Amino acid sequence: MSFDLLEVHRLKAQGGPTWHLYEQLLAEADAAMHDSPAHRVLGEFQKQWEANPNGMADWVHSLVAARIKAVEAARG
Repeated sequence: MSFDLLEVHRLKAQGGPTWHLYEQLLAEADAAMHDSPAHRVLGEFQKQWEANPNGMADWVHSLVAARIKAVEAARG
């Protein structure tokens, strides 16, 4: 499978934190050398998205919720 424009449109339609994370991973990969850890992380994200878009969206939302909870806990 290759991550094509259709998948990018599906991700963009998903919006929210899932789209934001994809944009962040893409920017990091664009700034990195070929076959860098950033490219591998982006590739794994794309592979998981193609296999299970809803599962990935749920995972991203739970990741964001955990980060918010950690920040709130640190604030006291």
